[in-house]
Amino acid sequence: MIIRETDMANIEIEKGAKAALSHAGIIKNEIDEFLISEQRKLMIIGQRYYLNHSDIEKKSRVLSNGLPIKNRSNVKLEHGFVRKLVDQKVGYLLAKLPSVSPCGEKGEELLERMSRDVLDREFWRMLKQVGKEAINKGIGWVQLYFENGVLRFCLVPTEEVIPLWADGGHTLLDGIIRVYDIVVYEGKKKSSMTKAEYWSKDGVEYYIVDKENLVCDYERSENEVNPHFYINGEGYNWDGVPFVPFRYNDSEQPIIDTIKSLVDNYNYQTSVNADMLADLPKFVYKLIGYGGTDLGEFVSDLQQYMAVKLQSDGDVQKLESSPNTEAVESVIKFARKDIYEFGRGVDSQSEHFGSASGEALKFRFADLDMDCNIMESEFQYSIELLMRFIRQYYKMLGTDFCNGSINVTFNRDHIISEREVIENCKNSVGILPMRQIRENHPWSNGETEEYMDI
Repeated sequence: MIIRETDMANIEIEKGAKAALSHAGIIKNEIDEFLISEQRKLMIIGQRYYLNHSDIEKKSRVLSNGLPIKNRSNVKLEHGFVRKLVDQKVGYLLAKLPSVSPCGEKGEELLERMSRDVLDREFWRMLKQVGKEAINKGIGWVQLYFENGVLRFCLVPTEEVIPLWADGGHTLLDGIIRVYDIVVYEGKKKSSMTKAEYWSKDGVEYYIVDKENLVCDYERSENEVNPHFYINGEGYNWDGVPFVPFRYNDSEQPIIDTIKSLVDNYNYQTSVNADMLADLPKFVYKLIGYGGTDLGEFVSDLQQYMAVKLQSDGDVQKLESSPNTEAVESVIKFARKDIYEFGRGVDSQSEHFGSASGEALKFRFADLDMDCNIMESEFQYSIELLMRFIRQYYKMLGTDFCNGSINVTFNRDHIISEREVIENCKNSVGILPMRQIRENHPWSNGETEEYMDI
């Protein structure tokens, strides 16, 4: 049989088509790679350490043959450094309600609408939650959805989100794969099922994850591709993928990646030191010419009779045990310092912290301030991404805010020296308006009544 060149080309194309992954196969491949990736493992570790469950829980005391040492303590001391550092950054940058101001021709009208529809307490609480998620896992994700026709935002666990970036700078999204487990019941039997969603600008696809492939989730939808959302039974799509990233830093590196070894070392050193103190006897007895049969009998006689049997030339000497813990304390001290140094936080147990002046406090907060500056710049960019969806939402409702925007200013929870601020207020009388002086007074409550001069 003679095979023509065109037939050979068709055969090769058919082979390539069979070898190529299907759309569902590509999604399944991405899921498989993500679930075992080091990036996802680090996210889970970050969350575990935040909940104060570190690797010290694996500590054991064993002999060279692997058997556990009997009658010895195995102290496992957990220290919540990760939680303290994360909460410190979130509290410093996001605890206070931000200041929001209008920008652009329709900024005033947009701000008024958003204050009524979007910028409620629930939104700002969500922003604090995504801040904690970003620090713990490098990046946090906010999904837009509708509830009874009203725009809402929710935090999606980062370890469930697989971003498909269109560029190396991670600024444009081609799509999002979300994979998560749900609890299902088969009669009275409880089990789990893994589901997946693929979000693109064209819509959303729902799948059930099998061991080998993906199966369309027909219980969720009868269509292969569904609209992003429905309003009054009519389907709509956003202009982009309705997920917004909030990064801790531009490299999406979680805090646990920089301090895990330091925290582990601190926990281990303190735990080993506690073991030493717990197992070290107060006294060591030196026996000469002991008349008993074994050491157990010696201890029993000493406890029961306050005396022991000795041979004619026997003797008992008591040697005091005084452990030298200075070296261990020095190691622990420097380990604690390193955790706050490279975690870019403030150690509230630092010497002279309470009596520090205003300038000294600024110096102590320099690393925390720098870290929050980086985080704030990333969050400002993410809020602008959110604004694109919000403007599209209002456009669907009949109002075009293309010439309007808002500026969000984060009000940091600074620690100040009240004595110095009050003194500066007194020195500003006659130079600045009294209203401005009162606004900057640490005890001011915003009232404008006239008082006696300071």
